[in-house]
Amino acid sequence: RLLIRSNVLLTDMHDGRKKVFLATGNHALQLKTAVILGGYSRFSLASQVAFTVTDTRDSSMTTQTETWTMEDGWERIYNLNPNSEYWLSWHHTHRERSESACLHFGLMLEVHPISDLPRMMACPGSTMNPEDMFPPSLDATSTEAFKYSKPLASLVQAQLGFLTKTRISLSRPAWVGIEVGFNYFISHAEMDVVPAQDPQTSHPLVLSVMEPANGRENMMNAKLIAGAVLPPGDYLIRVADDHYKDQIKTSRACFPFSFDVNIVYSGSRPKVLSVNPLASVPLVRGVDVVLTLRFSESPKGSIEDVVSQISFAGSVATTGGSVEHFQSRFASASRTKTIVQASVSEGQKLWVLAWSSQVLADKSLTSAQLEIGPIRGNFSGQPFQFKPLTYSIVDVPRGAPWSGISGASSGAVSEIGEHNVEVAQAKSEGEVSVESGSSATDVREDGEVHVEGGGLISESQVGVGGSVSVEDEGEVHTEGAGAPLMAERKVVNVPGTEESDLPKVEIWDPMEGATTGLKGKQDGSVTGHQMVVLLSLAAV
Repeated sequence: RLLIRSNVLLTDMHDGRKKVFLATGNHALQLKTAVILGGYSRFSLASQVAFTVTDTRDSSMTTQTETWTMEDGWERIYNLNPNSEYWLSWHHTHRERSESACLHFGLMLEVHPISDLPRMMACPGSTMNPEDMFPPSLDATSTEAFKYSKPLASLVQAQLGFLTKTRISLSRPAWVGIEVGFNYFISHAEMDVVPAQDPQTSHPLVLSVMEPANGRENMMNAKLIAGAVLPPGDYLIRVADDHYKDQIKTSRACFPFSFDVNIVYSGSRPKVLSVNPLASVPLVRGVDVVLTLRFSESPKGSIEDVVSQISFAGSVATTGGSVEHFQSRFASASRTKTIVQASVSEGQKLWVLAWSSQVLADKSLTSAQLEIGPIRGNFSGQPFQFKPLTYSIVDVPRGAPWSGISGASSGAVSEIGEHNVEVAQAKSEGEVSVESGSSATDVREDGEVHVEGGGLISESQVGVGGSVSVEDEGEVHTEGAGAPLMAERKVVNVPGTEESDLPKVEIWDPMEGATTGLKGKQDGSVTGHQMVVLLSLAAV
């Protein structure tokens, strides 16, 4: 069993190819891999990464069992024979001189014995239908902040999977954040947001991006995450799960899912809306830490004032600047002797900060906390609400991926605990929390509202067949978007990658007030590799 979740930089060295050897031993194995370009494609001009599985005995290509092609990447499944040896190859073709020599993408790869699948899809004693997890509607029109949370539960599915549509109504411009948790290996989940007037459209207003979630042993090891500022109106959150041919060999099977919706209206009390990467995923020691924070409104003060109030592992971020300033600061990084770099874009609402791996060098450090000092909103003048996040620090990710519940088909729910996973009891309604109150609507003079990723969605664009175009600064791109939510199956060519600028976010309940008492700065240096990583993240 194997689980790899990583950010990968593939160069054109050695013909742009990276090969990994895999031997199956005595087991018939199933391999699932995903290439995720949403949020990464801005890092390079390249538009393709090819993946092949080759049998070393006769150099024959192994045909994928299933392929799903999305706008921001693809997923594939391969069945591997026992007592065999394979080369797994990722290939970045450098077709033109004008193209970048590098391709940056998210990679997920999971391998299990095929014998694990019945246990992983077995139904525990408590289950629910997809319609119970994803309700037909959510009404957030009379609140300042709204949160709907449905905890982890096992959803009963047939071979065809499911497609649900949850209607949300917004009375004024609001930031909408959505998370759908699932098991990456046994589910192909998709999620997007479309106008309620056009529920069948293949041009969604907001696309989701898959992110790693939780520890390796957790049955919910991935999340679909989407976030955008939307104008008043009615929308549909479409969620689907698809399965490859003959995946479910019984009358029913069960798949873990969770569902969270967070809505914050413009003009409400300032909050930190999201932090990426998710705090549930351990950080690896020796790797630079890059965090992305999204504020509900622009922080008040100069860049240096704001960055100095943000700390990680006791190290206060004291340097930063715009994208242009970011480049010049890298040019003199060897002279500044700082271990923290920062950049801000998107109207001062999206901040990217990075800490050198030196801040986690202490072997006794097993966790690190992200803290924000007393920062106020530039529009409201009120302090930002933020609940400090704690990340676990590991030398190497330990443990095997979750491989199913022994005896679950006979209703042994208690055995889930052996895998450090809790399956929630089935409920007819999810947990809903709201904040009441009235506030001014922060709408621009031209009637447009700022969209996640730097784009603009005007009210006129949210009608039937509405779409959003991409500009250079990172606006949401749906013009000429791909297939409908239940992606068409393809078992042919490696798909090309298309740009998608949707950010990766985490949603949680902010705590009242702000943290204080930040520790002092640690000194260090920035390596050339760190400069490249930080500059790339600043650009996206």
